[in-house]
Amino acid sequence: MVDTNDNNVDFFAPSTSLFAYNSPWAFSEIPRVEEQDFLALTFRSYKRLGTLRLDDPKCTVFAYYSNGPIRPLERQEHSIEQRKYLNKHGLKIFLTEPICSHIVDDPKGDYFYHNFNFGFYSEFYNTEIPTKRIRSKELDSIWKYIRNNALTNVTVATCDYNVNKYYTLYDNEMTVIYDDLFLRDMRIYDNISLENKKEIKKRTICPTWRYTTARWMLSSILQEQDCYLSWYFGVEGGEKFESTWASKNDFDAFAPELYERIRVGAMRLNEQAPLCIDIKANQRTDIPDGAAHHYPQHLINEKFNEGMNPIAVNEVHQPLEKLYEHTFLSIQAESRFAQPTGNWSEKVIQAVQHKTPFIIVAPPYTLQCMKDAGYQTFDKWWDESYDTEENHLIRFKKIVEIIDWIETKSYEELFEMYQEMLPVLEHNLWTAIDNTQTGTMTSAIDPDNAVSISWDSEWSKEEFK
Repeated sequence: MVDTNDNNVDFFAPSTSLFAYNSPWAFSEIPRVEEQDFLALTFRSYKRLGTLRLDDPKCTVFAYYSNGPIRPLERQEHSIEQRKYLNKHGLKIFLTEPICSHIVDDPKGDYFYHNFNFGFYSEFYNTEIPTKRIRSKELDSIWKYIRNNALTNVTVATCDYNVNKYYTLYDNEMTVIYDDLFLRDMRIYDNISLENKKEIKKRTICPTWRYTTARWMLSSILQEQDCYLSWYFGVEGGEKFESTWASKNDFDAFAPELYERIRVGAMRLNEQAPLCIDIKANQRTDIPDGAAHHYPQHLINEKFNEGMNPIAVNEVHQPLEKLYEHTFLSIQAESRFAQPTGNWSEKVIQAVQHKTPFIIVAPPYTLQCMKDAGYQTFDKWWDESYDTEENHLIRFKKIVEIIDWIETKSYEELFEMYQEMLPVLEHNLWTAIDNTQTGTMTSAIDPDNAVSISWDSEWSKEEFK
C-alpha cells in the first residue's frame, strides 16, 4: 500500500474562518484577506481572473471557510454610512463548505446540538419535508445579521446544488444561489500521469475519511469485495445502524435484502478496522454515538491527528496514483448523502484526474450538477438513475447494485469496458483542467512549501471542544 506518513505538508489553524474582501473599511471581528498571507495571493488571483463573479466591482465579499453558525457575523453592526454602501454596491457571502441544515420540529432534532440529528448537521428523512421546515445554521446567522443592519442587497453563494429550491424560508431577506467557490479554486497539478491504464488488477477503490452513516454502510458492503478500502472506525454496537433514512423500518419498506448483509458486514468491519490504504493508523477510532463529527484518530502522522486534511496531501503528492493506475472503478463517498441538495468536491476530481470511472455516493442530482459543469458520466455502461432518486435508502440500494454488478466482471471484461470509456475519461480530465481558474494545469509545487489550513469555526470550538 501507499504510505504518506512522511509527507512534508505543514498546516496551521487561523483564529477565525470568516474573512472580508473588497471592503473600504475594517471590521472588528472579521479580518481582511489582504492581512492574511495564506489568502492574499488567492484573492489577488480571484480579482485578476474574475473568479468571484461580482456584478458591481465595489461589491463587498465575505468568505466563510467552516460550518455552522457564523458568530462574528451575528455580532457585526454597521454604521448608517456602511449600510448605505452595502445596499448600493451589494454584499456577496461565499459559504465554501456544505451548509449545516436542520429541520423544524424534527423528532430527532435534540440528539445533538442546535437541533441537529447527526452531529454538526442534520440528515433528512425519506419523506418529503415542506421547504418552510428546512433551515440552515449559516443562513440563520446571515438572516440575523441582515435584519440587525437593515440590509437589502445580499447574495449568498453556496456549494449546495438546487439550494434555492429547498431553502425558500430566506427568500425575502437574501438571494441564495449555487456558486461553488471551493471547486473553482481547485488545481490540477502537472505531476499527474497522463498514461492510460495498462491492465486491471483491482475492481474498486473507496478512500474515506470522516465518519458518516452512508460511508459506514458502504464500507460494510465493500469489506467483503475486491476493493482498496480505507475505514478507520469501530462502531459501538456494530450490529445496529439507525438513522433518519436507514432505520429498520426504512429497510423493511425499501431494501429488506440489504439489512442482514450490512448488519453482518458491519460486525466484520469492526474486526478489521482500521483499514488503511495511504494514511496509516495504529488502532481504530471508536464511534459511540453515530454522529458525523468523528474523524480518524491514532494516526501515525501526528499532523493528521492535529487536524490536517488529506486534501493537502492528495492534491500535491498524488499518493494514490499507484493504486488508481490499475483499479477499474472509484467509489467516491462525498461528505454528505441524505440531504436534498447535491454536492461534490475534490474527492471525485481525484478519480477524474486519474482517468478512472466513478460512482458518486452523494445527495440526489449531484451527477446532474457535474453534467452542468461539462462532465460526462457513465450511463452508457450502467444505470445512473440513482442520481435522481430522492429516497436516500433506495438511492443507496441502487448504488450497491452497480457495485455488485462490477464485482461479477472479470479483470479482462473490466479492461475492455475501460477502453470503451477512454473518450469520456479523457473528456472529463480536460474538463476538470478547463474548469480551474486558469484553464491550465498548475506547476507542481515544492512539497516543502505545501500548507494545509485547518478551519475551525467559533461555534464548533464551543460546542464540540
